[in-house]
Amino acid sequence: MMSLPVSFAAGCVAIHDRGGPVVKTAVGILGALLVAASPALAQDVTGSLQGRVRSAEDVPLAGAQVTVHGPNLLGSRSAVTDRGGVFQLLAVPVGSYEVRIELLGHQPAVYQDVAVRLAQTTTLSDIRLQVEAIELPSLIVWGERPVIDLTTTVIGAGIESEFFETLPSDRDYRSILAQLPQANTSFYGDEANIGGATGLENMYYIDGVNVTDPGFNFNDFGGTAGMGLPYNFIQAIDLKEGGYQAEFGNTLGGIVNVITYSGGNQFRAEGFGYFSGSGLSGDARPGAADIVPQDFTTWDVGVSLGGPIARDRLWYSAAYNPKFTSQNIDIPGAGVHQDELTTHQFAGKLTWQISDRSEATFTVLGDPSVHHIASPALASGEPFTSVVNPDPLLGFEEQGGTSLSLAGQTMFSQNLLLEGTLYRYSRRSNLTGDTEIGRAEPLLNDLDVLSLSGGLREDNDRNSSRTGFRVAATRFAGNHTLKAGVEYQDNRSKARLSFKTPGSMRRFSQTQLDTAGMSVTDTVYLALVADLDNTVHNRVPTVYVQDSWLIGTRWRLNAGLRWDGQYLSGPAESQSITDQFQPRLGLIFQPGTLGTQKIFGSYGRYYQQFTTAWAAQLFGGFDNRLLTYVNVDPRVFPDSIAGEFVATEPCCAGSPSVDGLKGEGTDEFVLGYERAVGSHLLLNIQGIRRVLRAAVGTGLDANTELFVLGNLGEGDIDFIPQAKRTYTALQLTAGWLSPRLNVTGSYVLSRSEGNYTGQFDSDAGMTNPGNFLSLQLESQGTNSTGLLPNDRTHAFKLSGSYRFDFGLDLGTFFVWQSGTPLNEFGATGLFRPIFLVERGSAGRTPSIWDLNLRFAYNLRGLVRTGPSSRIVLDVLHLGSQRSPVWVDQQKFLAVDPAQANFLSSYEELVAAQSIPNPDFGAPLRNQLPMMVRLGIVVGF
Repeated sequence: MMSLPVSFAAGCVAIHDRGGPVVKTAVGILGALLVAASPALAQDVTGSLQGRVRSAEDVPLAGAQVTVHGPNLLGSRSAVTDRGGVFQLLAVPVGSYEVRIELLGHQPAVYQDVAVRLAQTTTLSDIRLQVEAIELPSLIVWGERPVIDLTTTVIGAGIESEFFETLPSDRDYRSILAQLPQANTSFYGDEANIGGATGLENMYYIDGVNVTDPGFNFNDFGGTAGMGLPYNFIQAIDLKEGGYQAEFGNTLGGIVNVITYSGGNQFRAEGFGYFSGSGLSGDARPGAADIVPQDFTTWDVGVSLGGPIARDRLWYSAAYNPKFTSQNIDIPGAGVHQDELTTHQFAGKLTWQISDRSEATFTVLGDPSVHHIASPALASGEPFTSVVNPDPLLGFEEQGGTSLSLAGQTMFSQNLLLEGTLYRYSRRSNLTGDTEIGRAEPLLNDLDVLSLSGGLREDNDRNSSRTGFRVAATRFAGNHTLKAGVEYQDNRSKARLSFKTPGSMRRFSQTQLDTAGMSVTDTVYLALVADLDNTVHNRVPTVYVQDSWLIGTRWRLNAGLRWDGQYLSGPAESQSITDQFQPRLGLIFQPGTLGTQKIFGSYGRYYQQFTTAWAAQLFGGFDNRLLTYVNVDPRVFPDSIAGEFVATEPCCAGSPSVDGLKGEGTDEFVLGYERAVGSHLLLNIQGIRRVLRAAVGTGLDANTELFVLGNLGEGDIDFIPQAKRTYTALQLTAGWLSPRLNVTGSYVLSRSEGNYTGQFDSDAGMTNPGNFLSLQLESQGTNSTGLLPNDRTHAFKLSGSYRFDFGLDLGTFFVWQSGTPLNEFGATGLFRPIFLVERGSAGRTPSIWDLNLRFAYNLRGLVRTGPSSRIVLDVLHLGSQRSPVWVDQQKFLAVDPAQANFLSSYEELVAAQSIPNPDFGAPLRNQLPMMVRLGIVVGF
C-alpha cells in the first residue's frame, strides 16, 4: 500500500548500537471452515505489528517476550515468539511505540519510535539478539527508513494528523480524497471519482462504522455522501483505491476510513478558529450551473479535548465544531437574498480497558445542519426570466445525522482476537418553503412571459438509517493469519414528497398552443401532481473468510472469499440480489534485502451496495400524474380537470421483481512494485484494470410504453446495449520522508471508457439510482460507447510540507490533469439524450491545474501554550485560471413532434432534431477563484 510521506513507518531497519485451538466461535457463526484472513482489524480502526526474532547465527528464537508501550495504548501489549521466532500483535492503536524484545540469556533490544499506521502492518524484519555473557544494557534501535507493508496488496494512501494538518485542504476529510493518485475531483455534482467509478460508488467509515448516506446521497444544496466530522478530531485517514481484502466491500469506488482520537493518560485540549470571506477571494467566473454569491463569510470554529478519567483504564475525548456560512445570492429576476447555512459537528468517545485482554469503545458522532436557501435550483429546472414573488426560490432545509456505536475486542488467547460492533447511523433531509407563501401555495410558471409566482415547488422529508452489527475472529497460527467475520445491515429510508394540490403548474404560451393546434384564445395549464409516502429497506447480510499465509521468508499468499446479499423491499414490491460471491487473491514476493521491496499482484471481485433511493423509486409506490386545465385556473377550480395523464415511470405502480437479477459488480486486476531506497525515498509503480460485469437499470418497452427493470442488455431490456465500463491505469508514485521534508508525487496515465457512467449519471449531472437517466431507450444505444465523462488521460499530483528552523511549516498540494471528453447530445422528447456522434469524441474541456499553499507558524516559545498552537494562512486555488470544467453538451433542445417522438428510431430522431441550443458549448461550471483563509489553533 503506497502511503503519503507521513505513513513511512520507523522500524523495519538495521540495528545500530547507540550506547544506550481453531477459531470455533467464528466457525460456529459462519458455518464454514476458517480458511482466510488479514492481519488488520475489520474496517481498519487500528494497525498491526509483527516481526521475526533470530539469533546472531540466524537461528529462530522461540519464547522471546515482546512488549509494546505507547501513549495511545491503554496499558501495554505483549506477545511471545513461536517456534519460527515469529510474533504478531493485532489491533494495535495507531501511534508511535517503544517495542522491547527480551529472552533469557540474550541482550535485550529496544526499538524506539516504531510507527503503527492505520490499516497497515509494521514489520520488524531484522531483529537479532546477541548472547549475553555478562549483563549488558539494552540495545537501542531507531528507525531510519520508510516501511513497506509486506502483508497486503492494497493500493491507496494513509495520512495521519501530523501530516494532513500541514496541508491546505477544505477542512473536510472527504476533500483529502483528491490527493489519491487515481482520484479525480468531479465537477458534475458528485464527489471524487476513484478508479473510473463515480462519487456515489465510494464508501465512508468513521471509527469502523459505515457513515455513507444509505438513502439520498446528494442534492443541489450541499448534500454529501458521508457525514461531517470535526476536522481537528481526526487522528488518521486511510484511503483505499483497490486490491483490498475480503473483509471490505459494498463499493466499486474507493473506501475512506477515518479514526478519531481516543484520549490518553495526558490531558489534551485544543481550540481553533478559521475565517474566510468575499474580501479574501478573487472574482468568480460563473457558469450556467453555478450560484455565485455577491459576498460571503465563513466561520469554522471549535474545541476538542481528551484525557484520562482513570489512568490506563478509562479515557475520554470530545469535540465540537460549528460552521457558519452566510452569502448574498443575486437571483435573476428576484433580486438579492441571503443564504445561510449552520452546521453543528460534534464527536465523543469513551475508551475502557475492561481487563488486560479486553477493551470497549463507545462513540457518538453528529453533523446536523439548518439551511436557509436562496437558489434558482429550487425551481427544479423551470425556465424563467422574472419572478412575481421570490417565495418559489426560498427554501428551508434540515440535514445531517448522528452515529452511535459500541465496539469491543478481547484477546481470547495470545493468538486469538475476537471483536464485535453494534451501530446505528441515522440521517434526515427535510425541505420546505422558507416563507408562509412558500409553504402554502403551489408554484406557477407562466411560459408566455417566463415568470414564476406562488410558492416552493415541493415539500419533502427523507429519513434514512443504517442499523447493524458485525463480529469477527482473527487467529495468528504460525505463518498463517486467519480471519473470518459476519455482518448484517438494515438500510432503511422513509420518504415523503408532495407537490401541493393542484401541483407545480405551467401556463402555456401562445406559441406553444398554436403549435399544438389549439386556439390562442385558450388558457391552458398543465399541473403536476406527485405524492410519495413510503418506507423501503435494503437488508445486507455479509460473510467473509480470509487467510494470509507467509510461505517461507519471501512469499506471502492472501486468499479470501466474501458474500453479500441485497434484499430490497417496499410497499409495492421487493427484489433480492443474491449471486454476489467475491473471490479475492493476492500474492506478494520480497526480492533482495528483506523488508526493502515487494512485487505484488491481486485479483478481486467487488459489488456495489445500492442506496435505498433505488428501492424507493422502484418499489415504493408513487402517485405521479399530469392534469390539464383549459380556460380554468386550477388554483381556484382544482376539480375542473380537462385531461389526465398517468406518468409511465416504473415507480408509479411498483416495478415487478426480476428473477436472477445480477448486482453491479467489477473484476479488478492489480500488479505492482514497491521499493524503499536509502533512508528517505519510497518508489512505487502499479497497474490496475477494472471491468464492469453487469449494471442494473430500466428500459422503456416500446410495446407497452412502460419502464422495465433488469440488467442492461439482458432479458426484457435486451434492446438496450449491455453495460460496459472499463478502467485501465498505470500509476507512478514517489515519496520522500525526512525530519524537515515530507513530499509525495504521483503520475497516472489512465483510460475510462464504455457506455455506463455508474451510480451517478455524469451525462446529466444527476443521481442515477433515483432517476435512471442513463441508457433507457433503444435509440440511445447508437454511438453510446466511448470515452466516459470522468476520463482524464493524464494526472500529476504533488503534496508535501517543509519545516523551517524558525517555526514555519510550508505545505502545498498541486494537481495538473487533462480535460474530460465532450459529447454532442440530441433530444428525444423524454429528457433522455441520444448521441449524435460517438460518445466522448466531440473534444475535451481544457486541461486544468490547481495550486494550494498553507503557511503555519508554530507559536511555541512565543506564548505559553501547547506544542500544537499555531497561526495558519491558507491560499487556495492560487492563480486559478477559472477554466471551464463542465460545459453544455446539449446540441438540440427538442424534436419536431410531427416527425418523431421518444419511441422513434435513432435515424428518425436525428432527422427530427429542432431548436438548436444557443448555449451549446458554453460553460456550466468553471474552476473556483483564488481564496485566502485565516486560522489560529491554540493547544494545551
